[in-house]
Amino acid sequence: MTWRPMDCAEDFLKIADDFKLGHLLTEGASPHTTGLSQMVILNPEEAVEKFSQVDFEMLDILSSKTELISNISQKIMACFERGGRLFLSGCGATGRLSLVIENIWRQEYPDKADKLVAFMAGGDLALIHSIEKFEDFPEYGKRQLEELGFGDKDLLLATTEGGETPWVIGTALAAEKIGGDCIFLFCNTEDSLVRLERCRQVFENKNILKANFTTGPQALTGSTRLQASSILTGAIGAALFHGENLESIQTFTYRLRDWYKEIERKKIIPFFQEEAKIYKDDGRVYYTPNRELAISVLTDTTERSPTFNLTGFDNRFEEKETSLCYLAFPHSEESKVAWEKLLYREPRPLEWPEVASQAGGKRLYGFDFSREVFNWRKKAEPFEVFSITQKDDQLLWELGNTQAFFPLPKGDRLSSHLILKMLLNMHSTLLMGLMGRYESNVMTFVKPSNNKLIDRATRYGIQLLKEKKGREASYEEGVKACFRALKNVSSGNPVVLEIVKELCS
Repeated sequence: MTWRPMDCAEDFLKIADDFKLGHLLTEGASPHTTGLSQMVILNPEEAVEKFSQVDFEMLDILSSKTELISNISQKIMACFERGGRLFLSGCGATGRLSLVIENIWRQEYPDKADKLVAFMAGGDLALIHSIEKFEDFPEYGKRQLEELGFGDKDLLLATTEGGETPWVIGTALAAEKIGGDCIFLFCNTEDSLVRLERCRQVFENKNILKANFTTGPQALTGSTRLQASSILTGAIGAALFHGENLESIQTFTYRLRDWYKEIERKKIIPFFQEEAKIYKDDGRVYYTPNRELAISVLTDTTERSPTFNLTGFDNRFEEKETSLCYLAFPHSEESKVAWEKLLYREPRPLEWPEVASQAGGKRLYGFDFSREVFNWRKKAEPFEVFSITQKDDQLLWELGNTQAFFPLPKGDRLSSHLILKMLLNMHSTLLMGLMGRYESNVMTFVKPSNNKLIDRATRYGIQLLKEKKGREASYEEGVKACFRALKNVSSGNPVVLEIVKELCS
């Protein structure tokens, strides 16, 4: 069976049972962050602490999974011992975390760089700009895996926060068919996933190992770029970089948890307040990280677009509105060099005839964050520079006259990236709260660009209809309202709130 995004409500409703995901824990919102959008305005210190509570729970769960992580580590070591390569696959946030892990590996082991291959739905360009609808095609996942040369000595870690992404499932089933090993990592309970036929294909396959890292509801409804992708990054990273034995994995997870709890997270408050002010004054921000941390900075900044329906990073070859923020590598003279410095390798665009215009090399290099970015983005003025660098064992943030240091565990690249990720996730989520991009802790700017997001926007519309208007609506009514809203709203508007309006009309 092939799952495809629908063009009208009637077609979607025919396959809706395959994409009704409201029962999944990752689609819910943590009770800790109820009222977050109001809290960040009235009491930002409380907002930071409430958001942190969800991270603390995630880190506690990670610390409880050390035996499972050790099992994954043993599979990785066995793969390397037989001369195989480790492959990491993911879509959206899990695709980006896969590329982050590959990036750290290439920094740690440049002499063994090619022993680890990470890829995401849509190729490397999807790191910076989501390839619309790509994740609904399991055959695309199979095709990417095969073209990268996955063989019977290799091991695939197929990562999907929800556990139901068709593209990731496609990579897992293809790996098993080729004869290699596969571990399927996910963040929901197995019994909630086997209701879906595509998931049963994985869970009923005895040759695919399953690794459950259920985290519970996210700090923001359905925003699995937050705690779900953090726990998967920590788990894979611990297995790969701290997997000498069970004790070393335990030491890493406990140290990471305790270290993050001791960080003065309230230091981020003036940064999201200042960045919000810049955007309110019609300014723009350039994030300028040092090379070692750049991919984690890029990940957070690009994920703001699909999560909050913002204009994505603009391309120098395409006429469009400038994005609010952008990455800049001032010491790279041109785009190709900047991409290679970012990835620690040459990019892997997709030149397939049917997707080359979206995911090919020409378009990829149009996302130019070399020093030329300040010339070709002249429309993005005035602007401020947000510098994020690591000096010795300290993380330094600088924006305008605001500066803050955050201590990092000595000599541990994985921990540095994870701590930066969690701080940036909190920063960007609270920033978007100041900008009115969600209500309480419910996403209202969902962009329904695939079947999963059509379902999500529909459910959140029905939920807010009841909370705000005291009215009930059926799922069918919600879907029809969603498709009407998509025809009537312009880009960047809150689709979920438009669904509420449609249901009230």
